Formats: sequence, structure tokens, C-alpha cells
Amino acid sequence: MDARIAIVNPFWNGLQVIRSITRWNETEFAPCDLERTHPQSRFDLMFWYHGARNATAIKMESDILNAMGRSKGCFANIRFDYSNLPNSGDARADPTLQFYHLWDLFAAEKFPYDYFFLMEADTFPIRPNWLKKIFIECACRSAFWVKGSTYWLMDWYVYKTLGVHINGNALYNVQDRRFREYVIQSIRSDTVNAFDMAIYRWFLPDPRKKQTSSVDLPRQFQQYYVHADFVINWAHSNWTVEGMQDRGSQLYFVHSKALIG
Repeated sequence: MDARIAIVNPFWNGLQVIRSITRWNETEFAPCDLERTHPQSRFDLMFWYHGARNATAIKMESDILNAMGRSKGCFANIRFDYSNLPNSGDARADPTLQFYHLWDLFAAEKFPYDYFFLMEADTFPIRPNWLKKIFIECACRSAFWVKGSTYWLMDWYVYKTLGVHINGNALYNVQDRRFREYVIQSIRSDTVNAFDMAIYRWFLPDPRKKQTSSVDLPRQFQQYYVHADFVINWAHSNWTVEGMQDRGSQLYFVHSKALIG
């Protein structure tokens, strides 16, 4: 498969990113084999800051690159992009506005990738060579648009609220023009929910939806909304690396702030 893949790390706090990516220098959590060079890497790494590029942000770029250490060699290119958005402090609205900004990059042809893995600072690898796992998920025979994890620790109340939506820390296939149109349509139709819920709810059978043009029957695309086991959304519940590794050899990432140890 000849495809360009980006690891997209959106953030608002540089210190959180540094704490997260410092772990990539540990052999057991490294993106690739740190003992080898990877001149033909098909992966770019995109650090994607919510605000503007100012003196503080420039210093942050340097600190992040220093924290990456040897793991920088796993990527063909490392880029910093800026959404130039105000920080309202709203944990739902800010990430959502930033995600929508990514589609502006598509429109301006400034995002030349076929796939991207959205990997916030609280998405932790639990095994080494995880770029290879991302490549395998991209290259699978089954077509997908979004591939990721629902919230695993749901009670009935949470299920009624969240359903089986795929958390935003997921793998996206953006080669298909229909998907790009679908995302734009879904987010324009939902000004209340976070972006991952807006995408999910656009799939739901709802006669009140106003559906148009090439996405007028979104439910025919449900097969492209794929729940997968390479990432798990564990939310706010405590977990350990060893405990997650015991859940199966296909699990490589845990999205949760509650890592113990």
C-alpha cells in the first residue's frame, strides 16, 4: 500500500504533550525500533496547536522536539500547525472547533494525507512499534472511514447518552471525497455535540434530518463506521499497562487520563 499517513496530535497544553511523548523514548512504548534508522517512513507527525504561533508557542515547539528524543527518527516529517483559535476553556467546544479546522486544511490542500490517526496527549501506546500497527489497520481489506473504540465502561444511563459512538481518538480514512462531504454535512447539522458525537449521530435513523446531495442516505455508509480493538476508550477509570496488555495482543492504545504508574 502506497499511502501517506499522519499521526495528528492536537493539543492546548504543551506540558501535557511533553509528558505523553517522553514515553515514546522508552523501548516498550516506542513508535518504531529505536535502534534502527527509518529513512523510508511513510508517517508524518503533526503537532496541532489550538492557538496562534507566538513566542511562547515557538519555545514549546523546541521543548516538544527535545522531549521526543530518538523517536523523532520514526517519522519522515514533523510539522507544527496552528488553528489560531481562542481558548474558551470549554472541554467540548474547543476540541470540536479545532477538529473542524482540519477540514479547512483539506480545502486549502495543506493536508496531503490519505489516513490520519488522531492521538491526543491522553492516548497512550502500551506496546512498541505502534506505527506498524497503524499501517496494518490502514491496509486492511475492509474499507472504513472511521475506525476506533466506543466507551467501554458504560452503564445504561451512559449508553442512552453516548450510544456506541466511536471516540474521536481514532483512525480516519480521508481518501474518499464522500467522507469529507459527510463530515462537513454532519458537523453543520449538529451545533450541540462534540465532533465525534456529531459524526455518530448523523448515522442514526432520524426522519427529522435534512439530508442533501451525495450524503442524502448516510445510513448506507454505516459499514464504514468500524469498531476496532487496536484502541480502547477507557475514559476516567483507572488502568495499568499490564492490565490492558492482558486484554489481548491486538490492543495498542488506551485513551484515558487515569493511567496508574
